[in-house]
Amino acid sequence: MPQPLIKNMTVEIFDPELVRRQVSALATKPEVKPILDKATELGFSPLTGAKNLQGFRRTYTSATPVVNGSQKISKLEVSYQIQELKKSGSKDKAVVIITTFEGVGLKDANEIDSRLLIATDGDLKKTQEFKLGSTGKAVLTKSWWTRFKACIKGSCSSVCLSALVSCPFSSWAAYLGCLAIKCGGCSAKCVGCASCRCRWWCKWAVSCCRD
Repeated sequence: MPQPLIKNMTVEIFDPELVRRQVSALATKPEVKPILDKATELGFSPLTGAKNLQGFRRTYTSATPVVNGSQKISKLEVSYQIQELKKSGSKDKAVVIITTFEGVGLKDANEIDSRLLIATDGDLKKTQEFKLGSTGKAVLTKSWWTRFKACIKGSCSSVCLSALVSCPFSSWAAYLGCLAIKCGGCSAKCVGCASCRCRWWCKWAVSCCRD
């Protein structure tokens, strides 16, 4: 089956204060609260400075409806918010990443994916990841971060590929921001791809990323 054509794609960059409010509003959601609880359990607390918050929304509209049986979708909104965390007396660098899908007219495409990434001792190569497990609690995994990096390596230009190594890791926000600058829309698309996991209602917009 041919890949549906994207007729239009718009981008909205969120103000840090808006991201702070968005994360606060999402904090009680069952898809997000266990991740924040795990961060607290591990001794982390949120950072609220403008440099510690990032977010955007990308809206995709297909040229023709994407159909799966009796379901169809032609517009998908992908929102992304991050908030960095600190741990007193530790070099660990942590961030909560929340990706929200909103499929216009398709309830099954409304979904929230949240992750906790921890670079142990501030080392990006020692990153641990937590996701929401089947029991409703945060569990260790190797999925979102792995898919994101694989997407960058497989879908983006050589300039973006080298950015995975050349972008300095002083903080998660600085690193991800550097990737966004060097990779442009490709980095943002990989954020959505890492959460989409090749499901029919999102892969037409953000491509297909598997573990």
